[in-house]
Amino acid sequence: MDGPKEIGDVLLIEDNPGDVRLTKELLEEAGIHSTIHTVTDGGEALDVLQQQNGYEDAPRPDLILIDWHLPKMTVGEILAEAREATDLSDILIVVLTGSGARVERIEEETAAADEILTKPIDPSEFPETLESL
Repeated sequence: MDGPKEIGDVLLIEDNPGDVRLTKELLEEAGIHSTIHTVTDGGEALDVLQQQNGYEDAPRPDLILIDWHLPKMTVGEILAEAREATDLSDILIVVLTGSGARVERIEEETAAADEILTKPIDPSEFPETLESL
């Protein structure tokens, strides 16, 4: 990948502050320039995506990075809502997981995702993954 890449707006759905920091560092190390909007659960994520409940001015993300383990909603529920909405169906969605042991379950529940990446993510491989999508 040549030089920095612009992604625009990224919606990061992550409830762990340490992982939020690490994900932001990953994007920076990978040379990806974007505005990152962070929410901590699925309900809040859907509010952002549907521009409701205080998020009426939220930008439409170009990329959604979603942690596998979230409170209140499963990743599958969030993905289903995002993919069913015609104005959101083309957004690139990447599921981030540290759970390598249950790969089959993760793949089954996240079939609507564009990619599943296991943490820790290699900063040199991340831009290539996004570019291939």
